[in-house]
Amino acid sequence: MLYQGYSTLDLPSGSAFITEGAVQHRAETPLLADGITWWVYPAAVDMPATNLYSPGDYQVGIGAMTIPRHVERPTPVPRVWPSDQRLPGAVNVAFFDRHGTVVKLDALWQLSFTSRSSRTETHV
Repeated sequence: MLYQGYSTLDLPSGSAFITEGAVQHRAETPLLADGITWWVYPAAVDMPATNLYSPGDYQVGIGAMTIPRHVERPTPVPRVWPSDQRLPGAVNVAFFDRHGTVVKLDALWQLSFTSRSSRTETHV
């Protein structure tokens, strides 16, 4: 599981969630998610990992979460994935409003990761 690092990270003014009141989109603000590391700093400009089997230790953005753990998971999990194709599978995500759900990998870019998040469509 991943801890959503922006909740305490010292970011430019107005970016971090310093208080509960700063979280405006509670149902779209992740706290925990499946991934390859315990701390992430996702941004709307992040690219997905190209190796969906083992994204690599350097991944601290959305790429750390682009591992197809659930829903339409390919077998075997691809070690090479073209960045111009939709991602397969999904991950479990727990949100600030206390609900949890399965989120398709392409939908990760639509989540609210910072108080300044501009939720976008998919990376493709």
